[in-house]
Amino acid sequence: IHDLIYDVFFTSKDIPHRERIIDMGKKSAQRADKVIAVSQHTKADMIREWGIEENKIEVIYHGVDKTPKMILNQRLIQQPYIFFAGGGRSLNKNFEHLVQAFSILKEKYNEILLVCSGADFTEAEKKLLAFWNVQDNVKHFYASEQQMAQLYHDALMLVVPSYYEGFGFPVLEAMLYDCPVVLSNASCLPEIAGDAGLYFDPYNADEMFEKMEMMIKNDDLRKQYASKGQKRIQSFSWDKCAEEHLKVYNSLI
Repeated sequence: IHDLIYDVFFTSKDIPHRERIIDMGKKSAQRADKVIAVSQHTKADMIREWGIEENKIEVIYHGVDKTPKMILNQRLIQQPYIFFAGGGRSLNKNFEHLVQAFSILKEKYNEILLVCSGADFTEAEKKLLAFWNVQDNVKHFYASEQQMAQLYHDALMLVVPSYYEGFGFPVLEAMLYDCPVVLSNASCLPEIAGDAGLYFDPYNADEMFEKMEMMIKNDDLRKQYASKGQKRIQSFSWDKCAEEHLKVYNSLI
């Protein structure tokens, strides 16, 4: 039910049958004896938007696979780059403000790329890149799991500018590969990253640029946040996630 809330209720504005799907999810949550949310922020959304009783909702965080993929000595991207990871760039991902912030950065650091994984750029996104004159510095990379690990590892940083996330897997994936994280102070992201992220206001492109520049200019700062990330991911375990799910299920027997 979390995926339904995240993908439909809080982000998408133009998918077919949206209202019907929202209503189905709401009724299911209201009828359920227990509802599992993947963050305190998602729990608060359920309470506020759907009127779900607080004591019905259990928060259980996802885990992260702590066995990293093999990292090769050969880079996939030869130039220094900032990484934007994710399967899509819907409105909640705030790609537009990221491109604007990167256009400021490009004026000072023309050799640095913005590398985006996931789906290829749409025509609208290509026009956005051209409008900000960054089309030659923003690259798409359709990556396998192995390549994603390499892209995290070699990046100057991961940037997560989202207005809304249900959980934020790329944050933990980046930390696993010693990639410092610069991210939005919105939604559940501070809850997931804790003190292992450098935060900015997602509505403020200038502030986003400033935090990215801080990471670019300071090798020690990047190492500091990479180290904090390694400590932070210890709080997220699939074994713990499974145990907490079983506890909820057993409470209903």
